Amino acid sequence: MKCASHPWLASAGRTSTACLFGIHDIRETSRKQTIGPAGSPTYTLVSRSLSGSESRMAYTRVLLTLPAVPEFVGRQTQLAQLAQSLSAPDQAPIILVTGDAGVGKSRLVMQAVKDRPEFQVLTVTAPRPVSVPGSLVMELLLALLDENESIQDPVEKLRAQLSELAQRHQETARGKDLKAGLPYLLRSAGYDAADTLERSLTKYGYFGELVAALRGLLGCLTLDARGRGQRLLLVMDDLDRADSSSGQLIGRALQGLGDAESPVIVATCASSAEALSRVRSLGREPAVVHVPAFTAEEQSVFISRILKGTVLPRRLNETLWRRSNGNALVLEQQIRLLVTQHIIISSAENTWTVAEGVESAGSTKSTAPMIADNLRGLPGPTLQAIVAAGAIGLRAPQPMLVAMIRELGGDIEDLPRHAVRLIKQGFLKPLQRAEGDWVFRHPVFRDACEMVMPAADQRQFHRAALNALAPFTAALPQRMACLQMHHALECHDHAEALNWAAVAARDAIKRGLFLGVVELADRILPVLGQVKDSPETVAQKAALLLALTRAHIKLGNYGRAAEVIGRLPDRALLDAETLRLALCETADVYVVSGRHPEIVAELEVALSLTPRGTLDYAELAFSFGVIVRRRGETERARDLFFVAREIFLTQGLHGRALDCLHQAANVYRQENRLDQAELLLDEAYELTGKTANRFDLAGTLLALGSVKAHRGRPLEGEAAFKKAYDLLVAIGDIGRAEMARLNLGSVYYWQGRIEEAVQTYENILSNARRRDEAAATLYCLLNLGLIALYGGRHEQAVARLSEARSECINAGTTAALPVIETGLARAYVALGRMADARDLVATARQTSVAQGQIDFEAMNLALEGELLAHDGKLVDACRRFDESLAKFDELTALGMTSEEMAKGDLVLRFVPFLMKHGPSLAAQGAVTGDPIARCRALLEAAAREYSQMIQSGNIVRQRELDQTQALLNELAQTRS
Repeated sequence: MKCASHPWLASAGRTSTACLFGIHDIRETSRKQTIGPAGSPTYTLVSRSLSGSESRMAYTRVLLTLPAVPEFVGRQTQLAQLAQSLSAPDQAPIILVTGDAGVGKSRLVMQAVKDRPEFQVLTVTAPRPVSVPGSLVMELLLALLDENESIQDPVEKLRAQLSELAQRHQETARGKDLKAGLPYLLRSAGYDAADTLERSLTKYGYFGELVAALRGLLGCLTLDARGRGQRLLLVMDDLDRADSSSGQLIGRALQGLGDAESPVIVATCASSAEALSRVRSLGREPAVVHVPAFTAEEQSVFISRILKGTVLPRRLNETLWRRSNGNALVLEQQIRLLVTQHIIISSAENTWTVAEGVESAGSTKSTAPMIADNLRGLPGPTLQAIVAAGAIGLRAPQPMLVAMIRELGGDIEDLPRHAVRLIKQGFLKPLQRAEGDWVFRHPVFRDACEMVMPAADQRQFHRAALNALAPFTAALPQRMACLQMHHALECHDHAEALNWAAVAARDAIKRGLFLGVVELADRILPVLGQVKDSPETVAQKAALLLALTRAHIKLGNYGRAAEVIGRLPDRALLDAETLRLALCETADVYVVSGRHPEIVAELEVALSLTPRGTLDYAELAFSFGVIVRRRGETERARDLFFVAREIFLTQGLHGRALDCLHQAANVYRQENRLDQAELLLDEAYELTGKTANRFDLAGTLLALGSVKAHRGRPLEGEAAFKKAYDLLVAIGDIGRAEMARLNLGSVYYWQGRIEEAVQTYENILSNARRRDEAAATLYCLLNLGLIALYGGRHEQAVARLSEARSECINAGTTAALPVIETGLARAYVALGRMADARDLVATARQTSVAQGQIDFEAMNLALEGELLAHDGKLVDACRRFDESLAKFDELTALGMTSEEMAKGDLVLRFVPFLMKHGPSLAAQGAVTGDPIARCRALLEAAAREYSQMIQSGNIVRQRELDQTQALLNELAQTRS
């Protein structure tokens, strides 16, 4: 649909510009509509009816004599602060420049480095009008091109430029990172990479590889600058308006760079609180430079520079100061407004005068609406061109701009003239070349473009944008899909918005930009219910919701993931592929939330209806294997993983095959067949050479380290964990790197290095809380609580485990609840808080049963025995202890073992009870056989168990072995 007759554009183009805004002069009058103080000559604004050509001539003659960009004035204190921070001993300082939009933050930064050739400046700005996942990385890559982007194919130039950069630093780690990550960077900029990129994808995307590639790029650019005797200065404008994924990507990339490889970072923002949290995620505390508003005196100097020495009357200056709040950009626009109103008048000598008696003038509107008023004073075709550019974003490539103007029914012949006019008026930055991109001088100018149109024409305009940009979106979906979603939402075409949201979400998932998926969904979810179901929209809803589910799972928001799964369309409406994805994601959600039975029947049916040997079958088998492993059906789970592995290998999906090997190894670990688990992980290690994915290699090292440590080779396990940690830091996956340190903490604990373990967990906990990482926070609190519990610091254990329980519940995951609640109950019993213990033991036992955690169910039965003994119910207590031991034997009968608990832990609770009350219970017939002989048999078995654990490297179990030996000695003395 062509939009050739927008009324607001037609009136601007065919009739007087005064129809939209008006050209005014000031005349002496006695009417009531006056300005000026009492007793002075009074004036009113009288509209003059001008012809279109006369209007344009007046506009050009008057306004084009003003400077396009006002001269920089004042700010000496802030310049000194910036200079001090830039010259700090720190080789790579991070500087945050704060202040209101338009106050002059970016001008200050550019002024600070204007005469400092030792800096090479690279500037990126958060895009408008919508946030795009990973947008700052896209902008960084486009900024590297020597000229503005040509929409035809800048990819080859960018590829060659980055390849040459990597080649110059091929001997360095950063050069190798950049060379290996080039396809990931190109895709993040919106260009398709080779199909082989998909071969190494796991279900969590390639975030780690993208971080490593970005680290390589920043490191190589910094080294390049140092080779020229310069320092790289990366300026990130409007950081608080950037998407969260961009901040996460750049933050992770910077964290692994040494000082010699790190650029100087300067970020500008209006919201200092938001930006501070993002900048601190880069790993260093920023230096903050705040840019305040002008004082009335500073404003007077600023305006006099604009007006070539003309000073406003004091009262008029004070009025403008109140209405502009001393904001430089607002003042600039206020002056333009006063010029068009002939309150400030240009003379033939190219000087300025102020109409006498004027004391109160200027707009009372906020910044963007006032700029929109000034834009309406432009000649119609020029106005049409800049509003068309605003629909594209802060940067409008000319091919897109031409398509947009044509869609609006405009003429493109005078496009160069329009550009010159807009540059001289200060709305656009100077073009790099005749056909270069149009770039707005400030984001607020683009925002104002959307306010030019009457509300009645807004929908029609956004529809025109959808039509004009469609061909470019097909070529560059990663960059354009979010913009198309914005235009569709603005014209209330919710089905079209859903379509582009699903496209953008799928791409963000591939890149591992999970925060970006959540931000995308926040915009579309409120209108999702207004989209009517059709085969196409049902598939799009499912695609969006499944991507959002995956994002929440990865971010540890399991409760939210379950909520999103609940919003999926009726499964009867889903096609086979979407249904398979829905079942797999649902299985993952139910695994972490403990709702296994709800999905088992559906997966059984889905598997039976899916042709064996297909990828759909492999994905379903993998998800089903995870479920049945949690249910204790280890043999069936292992078979499902092996089947899925073979299918994935046949299809060349090595990353997914690795996932299967890891899960099958987990099955063997569950069965205490650690030798078989290690063989599978050795196979996985070899397969990582085919995926060429360091994320996969790190995951395999983590699993191998754990198995080696449990097989009595803690030093080998420690070495594997440290190698995995270094690798994960190098690829920027700080969350998984911290999990590697968590495993190191466990090794330290097993080896009896308690202080090292506690210090490790405390450090991780501090970092995890700062980054709001729920999973790492939870497991640190859990481990610290358990260490305190085993060390006899029961009050501390209660505090830590209570925090862990709250984190677990808030995150919506019940997977860790059995160990947390059981540990907390043990602490309550040790403290004699029997009432608290009694309530919690009942809850913990129910949770353990629901989770299929037989070992923790057994421990809670033993705790119930202690509580019953405390209440004097000795017979019931003895029965609970027996049930506890029998329950643990069920675990052994299933061929499974507990990595957290030993049967001896139950024995050490039961034997003191039996030694004390066994003879009386035997006399009552409540105990059969000799209770003392039974105690000895249980203790001897426990001693053997603990000895084996110590020989396997779990040295910390020496304490339990000593307790067991002490009880055996006590028994011997009793007999003697």
